[in-house]
This record gives sequence, structure tokens and C-alpha cells, in this order.
Amino acid sequence: MNSIFLKKIVTKKGKEVVVRYPTLDDVMEMTGYINTLSREDTFITFSGEQITLDSEREYVIDLLKRIEKGDAVNMLCIVDGKIVGIAGVERKISSRNRGMHIGIFGISVGSEFRGEGIGQELSVAVIDEAKKKMPGLRTITLSVYKPNEIAYALYRKLGFIEYGTLPQGILFHGEYVDEVEMYLKLM
Repeated sequence: MNSIFLKKIVTKKGKEVVVRYPTLDDVMEMTGYINTLSREDTFITFSGEQITLDSEREYVIDLLKRIEKGDAVNMLCIVDGKIVGIAGVERKISSRNRGMHIGIFGISVGSEFRGEGIGQELSVAVIDEAKKKMPGLRTITLSVYKPNEIAYALYRKLGFIEYGTLPQGILFHGEYVDEVEMYLKLM
């Protein structure tokens, strides 16, 4: 699969960022990116564990199939050949046909590019692309750790609405913190 270019973004500091779909050629860079975030132990599900190149390759092969089927959208943010952000929406297939109208949103931005506007631009691009490429998608959901106030504010700005909180739903840095559930209605 050839890389599909989506758009260019200019960060607040003037860096040019390319937003595009991933390809199998990105596996090594994607593995390094997620492993770096995992070591940082930031507000993502990974908390120190390291992904192997083989397991990431299997994940990307499956992801590309889901993108082709219209069950996922995934975008990479690239600066000077380096991944600095990844975002996606994946159909909630765990509920089979009853939940296929729901997409689950996720995003990460590398530490050196946080606060540069990439999160908002990438989120808007991915949500717009999901509306176009995922037939029948009606609602996008996400989970955010309560202490992640910057992400929570961004999601509110994008139109996401809080619909619930799981008290102490996430183990983060050795303590249990609330997990906030949010949704965005598309139609």
C-alpha cells in the first residue's frame, strides 16, 4: 500500500509536518515511536513495556486491512522523516453489528512536539477522514485520564462531551486515577 498523503501542518514554531496514512515501510519508525512513549510512561495505555518489531509489523498489517475495509482510519505526523504523532479512529468491533456505528479515538504526540498545535490539527484531520472513510459511523468515543487536563480541554474544544467517569479506573504512575469517557456525535 502506498502512503496516502492527507495534509501539511505548520507547527507554532514553524516546523512543517506531513500528515499521512501509515505503510508497512513505517513499521520500524512506528516501533521506535511507541517504545519511546512507553518508556516516558505518559498518558497512554503503554507503561514501560517495549513492543517488538515483529509484533508491530503484525499490528500494522492488521491495521492496513481494517483501513482498507473502512473499519479504521490512522494517520502519522511526520517531521523530517520522523514520526512525532499518531492518531486514529477504529470501529468498535467488539460489539459486533450492534456497535459498528461507534468509533474509538486515540492520539499521541511525541514530547518534543507537545504544545505545538499538532494534537488539535491531527485530531481534526483524523475525525474528518473517519467521517469520509468509515461508512455508518455515527459516534466517536474516547477515554482520557483525569489528570490529563490538556487533553481533556482539547477534546472539549473539539466538541467531545463527557458522559461518565470510572473512579480509579486507571493505574497511572503508581496510583489509581479516574478514567473519563467522552463522545462526539457525528450525525
